[in-house]
Amino acid sequence: MENDELNVRLFLLTESDYYAIIQINGGFNMPKTKLGKGSLICIGLFFILLVIVQLIVASGQTGGETFFDNLYISIPMFLAGIAGVLSFVLGIIGIIKSKERSALVFISSLIGLLILVFAVGEFLGPAH
Repeated sequence: MENDELNVRLFLLTESDYYAIIQINGGFNMPKTKLGKGSLICIGLFFILLVIVQLIVASGQTGGETFFDNLYISIPMFLAGIAGVLSFVLGIIGIIKSKERSALVFISSLIGLLILVFAVGEFLGPAH
């Protein structure tokens, strides 16, 4: 008998109740500030440039001894790194200064932080 009551309760939830539950549980709201929107645009640009680099490599381009030996690969990869770090910077400034609370901005800032850590590790790590 309890299962029937539970099914009836779930069936009686309306669409507006569903959206209210998502809002209460912290759904993926879009950012409200310019800094938050800029952070999402930069992380989107990072992924687009990363796909472009993968397509260039798949077309037969190869790297060389240094980073700038093949400009077809290095320029989009360099721009992708800048976009990722900029996503982190804009996201953190938006979170602290503008009180941005969008989960998407937190995620893009975390991805940007990981990109920054990787880039710093590449510069500070031992040479091969």
